[in-house]
Amino acid sequence: GGNLLINASMEELSAGSAAGWYSNSWGTNTASFTHEQTGRTGSRSVTTTVTAYASGDAKWYAEPAAVTANKTYTYSDYYKSNAATRVVAALIAADGSYQYSELASAPASAGAWSQYTATLTIPAGIQKVSFYHVIDTVGYLTLDDASLTVSEPTNTTPDVGITNGSLET
Repeated sequence: GGNLLINASMEELSAGSAAGWYSNSWGTNTASFTHEQTGRTGSRSVTTTVTAYASGDAKWYAEPAAVTANKTYTYSDYYKSNAATRVVAALIAADGSYQYSELASAPASAGAWSQYTATLTIPAGIQKVSFYHVIDTVGYLTLDDASLTVSEPTNTTPDVGITNGSLET
């Protein structure tokens, strides 16, 4: 299938902001959230700006997507940031409880759009997932063109053939 995230390029509006996207901060920090009039593709993106930081993080994140346990998914977004950022998978069980999985961090990329990509195999009991690309320092993080797709399985079985009566791999 295609992209499991709704409004992945942040173009569609709802109540004056990106439909299907939410902003949040926790801890002791001062964060602001904007739905920008520019983007990597199209004319929209979202930005988190932190002007004071002691603890926690701030982020925009997409509506959680339905997933299947034991399948592998690829998350990707394009970002600009003047600070290193982190990506966390928020795994949601049937009872509504959350588990968190820290993924690889993303280096600062203030000038050009950079692509972040990570894969994650969904544990048993998880029904939905959201990805939090967070900033946890003073600075900004702009996101656009996010995607969540089912990863295609790779064939890890070596090709084996018999040539002239001998086994070759």
